[in-house]
Amino acid sequence: MKALLRYWRPILAVLLAAAVAWWGYSSLQDYGARQFEAGRQQVLAADAVATHAEQAKATQRAADAAAAGVDLHIALDTQLPKIEATTNDAAEKVRTIYLAQPAADRAVCQRPAGVQEELDAARRRANAAARGDL
Repeated sequence: MKALLRYWRPILAVLLAAAVAWWGYSSLQDYGARQFEAGRQQVLAADAVATHAEQAKATQRAADAAAAGVDLHIALDTQLPKIEATTNDAAEKVRTIYLAQPAADRAVCQRPAGVQEELDAARRRANAAARGDL
């Protein structure tokens, strides 16, 4: 007990220094944990913003694709009947001109004026329809 009474000041100083060191260490550890959590929350917020932006882009791309599909269907709905009519008309004229039997003997059959131009035009239309160049 004499030693305790004799050295109480240095012992108290050591205990006080240990308590201050422990408090400093705990404070530093809490500070680090708070900084880590703040950084983590920033990263999560940035990820959420990036995800939202990507979802908005994907939604916009899907809407653009749907609009393009509708436009394509509208264009085809208006163009296909014209293409089919032109193709069928050209094929029918070619069939009539080339495959129909002449009324008179083949040796004396002559084309009326303007028929050659119509034959050439029908052939060009039929070839264009077959290639899809309308």
